[in-house]
Amino acid sequence: MKHSVKARRKAIAIALAAIILIMIPLSLTSYALVVNNTIKARIYSLSQEWLAGSNYRLVAVNTETADHTVGLVILGEGDLPPLDLLEEQVRGQTFGRPLRVETIQSSSYILHADQ
Repeated sequence: MKHSVKARRKAIAIALAAIILIMIPLSLTSYALVVNNTIKARIYSLSQEWLAGSNYRLVAVNTETADHTVGLVILGEGDLPPLDLLEEQVRGQTFGRPLRVETIQSSSYILHADQ
């Protein structure tokens, strides 16, 4: 009987240790996902507002970069809306990460081949 109580306590201690070892990295990963998704949603919305009325469109918002920046990729032509306006809009929305804006210059042509 004495061995079964001791063995049960040891088994419970091992199970609790295993649960804790699994919970810590899982919690950290979950937190990182929540932060990344929050940043992505905020920056997407604010960037759409910033680009409204311009000849640019939002292609991607990337929060999982090697340099720990928030990458904003836009495509278009002509003058960009003022960058200081975007900077003001996103201030405090990136959890301390810098925002990197990448522009891809693109021209579109409409051809009337059937005429």
